[in-house]
Amino acid sequence: FAGVTTSNISFRADGSINLSFDIINLQEDTSTLQRKVKPVKIGYLTKENSLVIEQDKIIWNGNRNWYDVPSSRCSQDCPPGFYQYEDVTIAINLRSCCWKCRKCPTNQISNKTNSQQCTLCPDFSSPNANNTSCIDFPIVYAKSDSPLSITVIAVASLHFICLACIWIIMIIKRNTPVVKGSNFILVNVLLFFIGMSIPTAILYLLPISVMICQARLFMTTITQVGIYLTILCKTNQVSIIFKNAMIRKKKLICLTKSYNQLILISIILGIACVILMCMTILLPIKVNRQLAMNQEIQLICYVPIGYNIISSAFWLGIIGFLCLMLAFKARSLPENFNESRYIFMSSIFITIINLSSLPGTIILTGIIADSISALMVLIFGMSPMFCLFIPKIYIIYYRPELNTKQEAMASITNFTFNNVNQSKHRHNAAEMNSTSTQATICRDPFSNTNQ
Repeated sequence: FAGVTTSNISFRADGSINLSFDIINLQEDTSTLQRKVKPVKIGYLTKENSLVIEQDKIIWNGNRNWYDVPSSRCSQDCPPGFYQYEDVTIAINLRSCCWKCRKCPTNQISNKTNSQQCTLCPDFSSPNANNTSCIDFPIVYAKSDSPLSITVIAVASLHFICLACIWIIMIIKRNTPVVKGSNFILVNVLLFFIGMSIPTAILYLLPISVMICQARLFMTTITQVGIYLTILCKTNQVSIIFKNAMIRKKKLICLTKSYNQLILISIILGIACVILMCMTILLPIKVNRQLAMNQEIQLICYVPIGYNIISSAFWLGIIGFLCLMLAFKARSLPENFNESRYIFMSSIFITIINLSSLPGTIILTGIIADSISALMVLIFGMSPMFCLFIPKIYIIYYRPELNTKQEAMASITNFTFNNVNQSKHRHNAAEMNSTSTQATICRDPFSNTNQ
């Protein structure tokens, strides 16, 4: 093709050229008063040396040095936080050089110059003031000075003080009939499980992690099942002792041993822990994030529904029902040994506590739900502590005449004679019914003969 200074310009197949060119920079001529430009050679292009440019000789328009390169477009750069908006009023062939800068929309950012579009921030984050980066929402934890935390700590402190006082009294008065009649070994086991409700409740105030969530589940299950099992074994032991005293069966003697009761409690608790361990493998516990007010994140333990079904329906449902049934059957035991009504009251309180906590833990989540769960665990432990041990302390200190060996023997004797008389009465009634039936059978034939 024809150029301005050369009539025939052609290229070879490899893109090289046969001609040589000078690179000219038109610069302002300052030697005259008139505004003129002069050509200044700043480089050349040859087929041997290719392109050579002497940058320090370049003077741009406006008498700017070579490094101050003028922009060959009609718009300024869009800084980070903005994006290039293609205005429909700008011709299509000019849009590569001309545009408008607009700030990124809500919850979007751009982190480089002349971004074509903005990027949406991930969940649980928001843009900074310049819309150049996404900032994660802060994670909030339970504060020790919040009203709920103060309430939990106060109830836990009261729980600990009452438990310590009761435990000390039980140890000091362990040789009295009231304490002996309740089996001192199982009393200590029950107080131990009641005491476990305190660290279990504290777990609900600690920062959440997978390990903390698993510890909550295991500690809550061990505490609740342990309390139920100990009450069940304690009542069952006394019931078997008096039943064996009436029917004289040697096979029942082994069931009254305290170590057998402890073995039973340990086996069932072991089974419960193994089941929970298997479930944590099959249905892992996770830590989820939940958006709270004021753009804050609360961590919550995600526990699959299978855990609640086993805990409520199986452990607490079956064992709780057995406690109620055994308490009803043991209602006629001597007063010094009879805790059936207190067991019944304790079971009712525990059931009410569990039922009343369900709506709160289902509807509420986060810190509030954890605080309510902590309170429910504490109250769960306090209800059997007060129902079963306050009556004993009352007898020890305010009705000492009932806490004597003579009173215990008298109540056992009355119980034995009453049951013997009732057995004889039932036996005599059965014999009379049998005799009456035989007399009726014998009388019928004579009646027919007389006729």
